[in-house]
Amino acid sequence: MTNNEIELGIITEDFVHLSQLPRQKAMRKSHVEDVPGAQPNASEWYVGFLEANFDEVWTTLLRDTLVGLPMDSSYPQGPDRDIVYIFLTRVARLLEQNKELALSDVVDDLDNDDLLKESDEERSLPKQLIFAAIGWLSALYQPEKNPPLKKLRVMRYLTTAREESTLLESKTFDHFTRNLDFDDQPLFRLLRQFGDLIPDFKGDSRTTQAQGWGMSAFSEYIELSHVSFDMIQNFAKVRIEWVDCLSMHLEFDSRTRTLKVFRFPSFCRIMCRKRGKESLLSQLFNAHYSSSFTVSSPLSDNDHTSEFFREVLLSYRLIFGQQPRAWRAFNKAMKHWNKSWYCSPGNARDADPMLTLLCGQSWEDDAPRKVYTEINAEDPYDHYIPQVSFPFLGQRILEVQNFVKTRNAHRLSALWYDRRNISFWWTFWAVLFFGGVAVILSLLQLVFQVWQTVLAQKQLQSNG
Repeated sequence: MTNNEIELGIITEDFVHLSQLPRQKAMRKSHVEDVPGAQPNASEWYVGFLEANFDEVWTTLLRDTLVGLPMDSSYPQGPDRDIVYIFLTRVARLLEQNKELALSDVVDDLDNDDLLKESDEERSLPKQLIFAAIGWLSALYQPEKNPPLKKLRVMRYLTTAREESTLLESKTFDHFTRNLDFDDQPLFRLLRQFGDLIPDFKGDSRTTQAQGWGMSAFSEYIELSHVSFDMIQNFAKVRIEWVDCLSMHLEFDSRTRTLKVFRFPSFCRIMCRKRGKESLLSQLFNAHYSSSFTVSSPLSDNDHTSEFFREVLLSYRLIFGQQPRAWRAFNKAMKHWNKSWYCSPGNARDADPMLTLLCGQSWEDDAPRKVYTEINAEDPYDHYIPQVSFPFLGQRILEVQNFVKTRNAHRLSALWYDRRNISFWWTFWAVLFFGGVAVILSLLQLVFQVWQTVLAQKQLQSNG
């Protein structure tokens, strides 16, 4: 590999291939192999996303850890990024191949090939860098840019808040900082020390027979009219909080009326694989499920990791793309978000163009439909069985839906946005409209009669 080329590697045969990217293209061009008709924006965005993260930890983690990077550099120059991509490729391949992979295993592998500079006895700096790299490759957490000595830390601040110091509140994370005690344990056990970062599978044993059972076989189902963005925002007054951590996607806090939504759908598009093929995170996810379920679990013998990323993409369609009112409300709200985010899509290096593509248009438009066709998505419905259509995210969607169901409209404006029962909505406003017209006509008739009476009295007085 020459100095003007980089390689993230072919993690699997249909993964985004970033090899042989000329330096003169400024690392902003890439192509997708073996993904028929794939959107080029996803791979282009991912290069920018990675490099933005490289720059943020350059002086705190990268330059002091990787062999070949100058200790006195303030930012990457020349072939420096090539070295980082070699490191990241190595981590990705180990993550893909080893089910019991631990941080110490990755350090040993890199150290044996002389890719790491000398460190302290505990090798804390390399472990912090590898922990950060796994965060970039998985999006399950956002690593801290400047972690404390001998600690692993995930970002505690919201990147989409008006102020950079806004603290993140999450039910997914139990801890934001941990020591290195679990560095020799499999990664899924290490991640458990921070919280429920790997998504839970809530599929039903009847899932494979769903078509035969029908809706009546399940106690709850998802209703589009209750979880559409316009209902969530305008009627239930729920605020969207855009997050960088995939593990927090659709986490709902009824106390603060906050719904967290992952803001990088391009990452999910890249991670969606052909059915029957493992993804980059398959070993990590399956190791977690194997330790959490019995041998007869639906996840014990099959890899459903790609299905999770597919499900995340379908959740954008459900909440934003299926109803015109929803994506129009998104476009209206985006004007405010652009002003309040210090990393808003208008100026952030890691802004994801696919977010507005999936959330700001009808799913039937050409570009969104192409994405959903690529992931073999069925046409949408007004009702979904969560165990079938959203086995990973269904419970979180139901939490939002149940909150919306319990809301009552106390003002006329709230009644206007309340489309939970569309038949009632049309009936109410039809009665109100025609009833109002009838009242107005009655008043006009009364005024006319009074006017006639007054004219008649004046006529009598003038005749008398």
